[in-house]
Amino acid sequence: MTDESEPAKASLPAVVYGPPQWARPSFTHGFPGSAFTPQPDGTLRCPANHPLYLQERRPERDGSLRVLYAARIGHCRPARSVRSVRRAVPRSSHDG
Repeated sequence: MTDESEPAKASLPAVVYGPPQWARPSFTHGFPGSAFTPQPDGTLRCPANHPLYLQERRPERDGSLRVLYAARIGHCRPARSVRSVRRAVPRSSHDG
């Protein structure tokens, strides 16, 4: 005898994903995905060694899964200002 209040459980095929592919550098000149180090707990570390946390898992039209991470804004501001200064100063001004 079955309990009709429970919906029948259909066996769904397991979803299998390939290895992760890192995102390319953004048009805003941000860091590429390869600049971030995966951690055993599922987080990432930025180039300045600050943690990034899983923010969103987004299915894409092609069937892939986009995983988005977030960082604390206070950790990112110093990195942005250093990078913008490096871009703003021409290399020739450092040459003797």
